[in-house]
Amino acid sequence: MSEWLYPTEWGLYCEPGDFFIDPWRPVARAVITHSHSDHARRGCAAYLTAEENVPLLRHRLGDIVVEGLSWGEKRKIGEVQVSFHPAGHIRGAAQIRLDYRGESWVITGDYKRHADPTTLTFEPVRAHGLISECTFGLPIYQWTAPEKIVADIAEWWATCAAEGKNAILYAYALGKAQRLLALLPAVGPVYVHHSIVPINRIYEEAGVKMLPWLPASEWNKEKGILLIA
Repeated sequence: MSEWLYPTEWGLYCEPGDFFIDPWRPVARAVITHSHSDHARRGCAAYLTAEENVPLLRHRLGDIVVEGLSWGEKRKIGEVQVSFHPAGHIRGAAQIRLDYRGESWVITGDYKRHADPTTLTFEPVRAHGLISECTFGLPIYQWTAPEKIVADIAEWWATCAAEGKNAILYAYALGKAQRLLALLPAVGPVYVHHSIVPINRIYEEAGVKMLPWLPASEWNKEKGILLIA
């Protein structure tokens, strides 16, 4: 790694900027890649993130001091120049580029290279060094094409509906649920778990197109529905 960018017990620390990236514990200044709970934690005095991520971060963390930067906008923090670039993981997810005394690093956060109608596409960013998330980086993980997965889910849902059954699909409240609603064809009524409702509204207010949906609390016992829980 770099002499000025290194891991600590609080998380990845940028010394000349005096900030942490996705800190594990409360710190004075946190620079956040995205709003999943393993990257965005409560208790920091101030947060900096991509502007697109601000509504989601506020929803997840509550009443916080947060500032958002536009994609590619450069901000000097201490002696370090910081910018955010689309990571393609979920809405608002960013790679963070740091520039300091002629040396540049990119911290990817979680990222995805497949096209996704709910978020901007991953942007390759040049740098001297790369710190990459590798949650599923081992070669044993070979994923089926998203188009095939969506088609299989739609077929299963249609089969359930034809048999007078309901289809229940589990998905992360932030990111996966909205991606499903944006990609699936309309087969029948869709209901979602209460934890998904406010996030869906944030996505829709931002212009993301999804299937019509209702909160699960409004289900009136009809058959053939899809419940995303």
